Amino acid sequence: MEQELPSISIFVTSKPMLEAVHVQAIIASNQGLDAIVNTGKWGRYTSEAKEYANSQGVSLFNYRQLLGALERDDEEFPVYERTAMRVARQSISRHSKVVRVEDVALYELRVHRKNLSTVRVAFTEIYILGIADLREILEEFPNIDAIVNLSLWNYYTKEAKGKAKEYGIGLFELKEFLGALNYAGDSFISYGDPEAGW
Repeated sequence: MEQELPSISIFVTSKPMLEAVHVQAIIASNQGLDAIVNTGKWGRYTSEAKEYANSQGVSLFNYRQLLGALERDDEEFPVYERTAMRVARQSISRHSKVVRVEDVALYELRVHRKNLSTVRVAFTEIYILGIADLREILEEFPNIDAIVNLSLWNYYTKEAKGKAKEYGIGLFELKEFLGALNYAGDSFISYGDPEAGW
């Protein structure tokens, strides 16, 4: 016999980027909230927004994260993070060149490295990442140094890798990004490109 879990109160919003000030206003005007869901394109929110929501006992999700969280059987509403993103964060944090990993926003990290420049990286999960996807990602994440396409079955086209290099952005699968973290400049951007000798 299935046990009925308690009902939850969810506030749904749609913003390109949910900031802490938005979360504060939502929580202040909606007492008893369990979660806020940003259904905007990419469903992004800043790390400050998530931190504030969690400090108030409210979970902060994008739509995909909410669906994953609702599938769980926990008594408490969980703070959900996609498995691929959690694995990426753990792998990067353990890298010998990495001093620390800092959340910038949902799917965007700042990676501080020993004796090398800090890298801002965006994460995505696109089956075949092409030039159009690359442009869309760069619109959403304008200040990044790298893009990592997560999951073992996802990859990027040769044309997308070349266009990313033209923009001065590294385009990688996770294992390539882990290798690229050992380098700077053109060697970082070109890492994993057979045409560049990798």
